[in-house]
Amino acid sequence: MSDHTSRPSENPGPRFILGGIRTVEISATAAVGLAGLMLAESGADVLQVRIQERTHRVGDVEMAVVERSKRQLSLSWEDAAAMQSLHELLQQADLLLHDLSDADAKRLGLPTEHLSTRFKQLIVIGLGALPSGHTDTQLPAVDSAVLAYAGLMNYIQPATRPDGPVFLRFPLATQTSAYLLAVGAVARLVQRATSGVVASASTSLLQGALIPTQMLCQRAQTPSPGLTSPPKALINQLLQCSDGEWLHLMSPADHVPSVQERISRMAASEVKALQAALPPYMQHIPNFLVYQTFFKALTSDEWLKDLWAHDVAVERAEPLGALFLQPQVADNQFVVRVDDPLLGPTLQPGMPFRTQPPARVRAPRQAGQPGWLSETRHPWPQRDAALVEPASAPLAGIKVVDLGSFLAGPLATQLMAELGANVIKVEALSGDPMRWAEWAFCSAQVGKQSIAIDLKNAGSRPILQRLVETADVVHHNLRMPAALKLGLGYDELVKIKPDLIYCHVNAYGAQGARATWPGFDQMMQSAAGWERECAGEGNAPMWIRFGMTDHLCALSSLLATVLALFQRARTGEGQQVSASLLGATMLSLAEHLVRPDGSAFDDQHLNHDQTGISASHRLYRCADGWALLHAQRSSDWHGLLRSLDLPSEDAFVQLAAQRQLAEMAPIAARHGVTWVPVRSGEASALLDDDQLRSLGLIHRFAHPVYGWLEMPVKFWTLPGVPYDIDVAAPTLGQHTDSILLSSGFEAAQIQSFHEQQLVRQTRQMSI
Repeated sequence: MSDHTSRPSENPGPRFILGGIRTVEISATAAVGLAGLMLAESGADVLQVRIQERTHRVGDVEMAVVERSKRQLSLSWEDAAAMQSLHELLQQADLLLHDLSDADAKRLGLPTEHLSTRFKQLIVIGLGALPSGHTDTQLPAVDSAVLAYAGLMNYIQPATRPDGPVFLRFPLATQTSAYLLAVGAVARLVQRATSGVVASASTSLLQGALIPTQMLCQRAQTPSPGLTSPPKALINQLLQCSDGEWLHLMSPADHVPSVQERISRMAASEVKALQAALPPYMQHIPNFLVYQTFFKALTSDEWLKDLWAHDVAVERAEPLGALFLQPQVADNQFVVRVDDPLLGPTLQPGMPFRTQPPARVRAPRQAGQPGWLSETRHPWPQRDAALVEPASAPLAGIKVVDLGSFLAGPLATQLMAELGANVIKVEALSGDPMRWAEWAFCSAQVGKQSIAIDLKNAGSRPILQRLVETADVVHHNLRMPAALKLGLGYDELVKIKPDLIYCHVNAYGAQGARATWPGFDQMMQSAAGWERECAGEGNAPMWIRFGMTDHLCALSSLLATVLALFQRARTGEGQQVSASLLGATMLSLAEHLVRPDGSAFDDQHLNHDQTGISASHRLYRCADGWALLHAQRSSDWHGLLRSLDLPSEDAFVQLAAQRQLAEMAPIAARHGVTWVPVRSGEASALLDDDQLRSLGLIHRFAHPVYGWLEMPVKFWTLPGVPYDIDVAAPTLGQHTDSILLSSGFEAAQIQSFHEQQLVRQTRQMSI
């Protein structure tokens, strides 16, 4: 494990993909800070600017991560000379990452509507709480506030209370939007490198949160049963063992001898009754309720040893922080040792993806160091403005062959389609295994064409070869032994297309003893501690229905892919890149660092009632609904209590229960305390939101099965680029013949492929 103590190099050069990319980061949120971190450790020269008068919403522990590998500058609104120097730096920079409100931007003399015209060479990537153009500009860029505002606190899972929303301890919007920012920045760099065009982009915490919400928030004209997502009160696939620990099981274990033996002792009628009681969404493990009857016979260690030996997908629900010490994490450098100037020796998340050259930690944060601006004054030479043309999608002209299935692979290529890429989804004749769960399948397939091919038959090789010959990217999440057996390894495909970008998504990383093990979102939530933490103190572990580690993995693979495209634009060379569920999950622990001995830094934990993490950051019930209260500073919270003549949190709980939501809002505002009513209505609250519809974030697609399908889309705002995707999740092989024709095959050849059952095109109306 590396020890990082040096300062960032001023000229990283070819050792990094983004070497020489000059970035100014003006941030008060962890989302922008994490985006800047991923760019910095990919080689960008990042100057992190802190405005002293702004409220900074990054925890003390997480600051050690988000300030890593960067230069720093702190300045005041009132320092005219520093402001002038900042403007001069922007004249010389390639990128600006920021979370400035319109009001803050104007105070800096940088009104957001004029940035692109004043700094013509500058790619501007911005973050807000809500999408650009939304009228509720006062909502703070705080995860919990955005989830409350959008009604997403009603989507997660049942509360331990009789009713009401659940406070989500996981930083969902921060994590997802951080990747959106970084991907948007690199995609625009790809566009500049290939066409000379400079254009900007923006996203928001809400758009980030909507990525995992897609699969739970859909509406169709004629929905099929498979389009209905599992109920909030679902059965978690968690089994308690004799030591009180819980295991999250994700594949059948009937073939394991110790399981077989115990099932054989049970009466056939009892087994049949338990199988019949299993809900439809758990039919993939038909004996799950049977397992519940005997799993307390052994300890979690005993079960894990036996189950892992027989390739069963399972993990233990660990406490937060335990994952930092796992050998598989160290083997893949998903954890790094950093001697932080304030915290001392720490274990911190490394980069969640692999590229060549690799991204890596360049230095700990420079806390207490002199301001970078005062040291070097003008470190960047003037850069000429690039060509400015009417904006277009940043990945227009890029062709992607998507060989993936389930969610962690296909979601990345769906997002590439939104960025303008032409994506061809290649499926087996039986289809993507996720097709049975239409609610999940539809959330990762927008904008793609589908071709169904029997890749196990050697006769289909000419079809695959023709697709790869014209592709820029091949992306998949097959287990690598299976991919190699099908001839889909990098070494084989690069012979077809020497400059190919090949991205593989795996579960546990490409190195180490678990490199080829199966993995699922639920297992990563368990191993990382999120199932225990998000359940609330003293409660049994609980899966978070958003399935967010799948989504974060997809996003990290997307970032790796666009970084590789940028490297190819510079060097002409392709490469193999990768991302994993484990790596993306580790980065989600940026606010939960541990010391090398495994002891944790102080954390705030979700309370038993799942209402919040402290008196000043939690949900409160009023006479007419629930609200999220968040005081950034303890002094603001105590000032609020004093103004109401209340001695404690309990007294505030009682007062709020007697007041109306609207009555409490101005009282909180007078003390600088955020007060956001929690929207109810679940899916309809979002799908019927007039502003989201007018901004294009809720889109209605024509669909051959459902008539029409509505769902959240548009995760970036790309100025001047309309959202013109008109294809929702395709039916199996919906475009097989047209893809073959456009690939140069004659009609007679295509007919022969069908006769040999090498390909399939859906004729019946089914998903």
